Amino acid sequence: MKTMVLKMALITSFMVVCVAGYAQVEEGAVPKKVADALNKKYPKANDVDWVFSETGTYTANFFEEGDIKEATFDRNGQWLETLYFLAETDLPESVDNAVKSSYPGLEYYDSVVMVEKPDGKYYLITVETDDAYQKLKIDVNGKVLKTETVLE
Repeated sequence: MKTMVLKMALITSFMVVCVAGYAQVEEGAVPKKVADALNKKYPKANDVDWVFSETGTYTANFFEEGDIKEATFDRNGQWLETLYFLAETDLPESVDNAVKSSYPGLEYYDSVVMVEKPDGKYYLITVETDDAYQKLKIDVNGKVLKTETVLE
């Protein structure tokens, strides 16, 4: 299961770098206040790779205690969000139940990401249905906030 999560995280990161105007950044080229903000928030981060967005944000892709994370900061070092790439077994029961009630008979999830922002957390879960992929945005209490078809 960890392998599937790792593959999805790497694919997602690759898609972001290729599609959204991101460029790989050498660690020494990251502003000190941005690198310091990452080290303060995630002191155990290792294998850090940085990308810079044309919108002016820096995103660090890294491992922390065996988990894959992606943290985004503005150019002043202000933390904007962190993505946690999870296995479906790591989901809170309320979120898992929301997916299963929306898609009865579903055998597995294609990707599971927890998004943490300064104002709270939510989950992005992608599932494959008979004719499309669906992305669900679900709050921590299990309320489905949005459903979107991402591929048909």
